[in-house]
Amino acid sequence: MRDEFERLVLVTARAERYVGIRPVRAFPSSDPQRWITLCDAAGNELLLINDPRDLPDSTRRLLEHALAQREFLPNIQRITSIVPSTEPCRWHVDTDRGPTSFLLDNDDDIQQTGPDRVLIVDADHLRYLIPSVHKLDHRSRRLLERFL
Repeated sequence: MRDEFERLVLVTARAERYVGIRPVRAFPSSDPQRWITLCDAAGNELLLINDPRDLPDSTRRLLEHALAQREFLPNIQRITSIVPSTEPCRWHVDTDRGPTSFLLDNDDDIQQTGPDRVLIVDADHLRYLIPSVHKLDHRSRRLLERFL
């Protein structure tokens, strides 16, 4: 269920209430339809769901919607500007889903996930992927280098 602030809430069989839970696919590549972990706001695992198809329809739909929001991952194709260039800063980018801007709280929200891949998590916890830093134009790479 969701609370009045639209946060996901888990109520266990022992009536323990956890607010702000996050569903995570345990095996997103090899078995994406099964094995969903429900984590608390600190990332601690609370519950492992073997097969979401076994859940009541309304619960399954809520879980699928939350997973889709979490897995929304636009690819950044160009960085048009970063204003100001210190923390926090507003990034203006072009993605595969169109132009957008987001607030970046600090440098820790930028992670290299491979030799040429970068994952950025904005202040609203939305994630953006740069699949290949080397495929960015020169100006975009130069703007990004300040944060890596």
